[in-house]
Amino acid sequence: MSAPVSLVLAGAGLLAGVGVREAVWRLAVEVPPRGACPACGTASRGSFAPVKPLTGRCTQCRVRTGAPPLVPELLGAAGFSLAGWIGGGGLRVAAVCWLAAFGLAAVLVDAAIQRLPDALTWPCLAGVAALCCGQAAIAGDPSAVGRTVLAGAAAAGFFLLLALVADAGLGDVKFAASLGVVLGYASWSAVLAGLATGLVLAGLSAATNFAARRTGRSARIALGPPLLAGAFLALVLAG
Repeated sequence: MSAPVSLVLAGAGLLAGVGVREAVWRLAVEVPPRGACPACGTASRGSFAPVKPLTGRCTQCRVRTGAPPLVPELLGAAGFSLAGWIGGGGLRVAAVCWLAAFGLAAVLVDAAIQRLPDALTWPCLAGVAALCCGQAAIAGDPSAVGRTVLAGAAAAGFFLLLALVADAGLGDVKFAASLGVVLGYASWSAVLAGLATGLVLAGLSAATNFAARRTGRSARIALGPPLLAGAFLALVLAG
C-alpha cells in the first residue's frame, strides 16, 4: 500500500471515528437513544450530538460523556489503515473498513454497558456480507462466496451455543457473524485463529479484572472488544 493511500485511509478512519463517537454517545445508555447531555440538558440538533470530536466533551458545559478522548478517532484511523494494508481488492478493503467503523462503535458501547445494540450489529453484518461476497464475485471465486457465508453462519452458530450454555448474549451472536464473514473471506484458519484469539483475550481480561478485585466471579464479560481485537490480529497475520 502506497503512502498516499495509507494517509487517505487514515484520514477517512479519523472521520469515521468522529461518527463512532456520536454513535456511542447516543447508544451507550440503558434506554437508547440519548438525546441530550446528561449534565446540562443540551439537546442534539438533528443528527448531530452535542459532543466535541476528539475530546468527547459537551459543546456547552464541557463535561465529558461517552468514549474517552481520542479513542474512537485514533482506533478508526488505525482500523482503516490496516484495511488498506490487508488489501484483497477494493470491496474487500471497504468490508474491513466497514467492520472497523461499525464494529468499533459496537464494542465501545459493549465496553460501557455490556450490550451490542441491534442498531450497529445488523448494519455491520449486512455491509460486510455484501462487500465480501461482492469482492469474491468480481474475482470470479465462487468458493470464497461459499466460505464467506458458511463462516459467518458457523461463527453465529457457535456463539448461539455459548449464549445457551454460558454468558454470551444474542448481540455477541450477531457480531460474531460479522467477524466470521470477514475472516472467512481470508480462510478457515483465519476464522479459527480470530475467534480463538478473541476468546483467549476475553478470558485474560476477566482473569485480570478478578485478580485486581475489580469484578467478581459472576461478573458478565463484554466479549465485543476482545473479539474485534482478535479478528483484526488474525486479519493482519493472514494479510
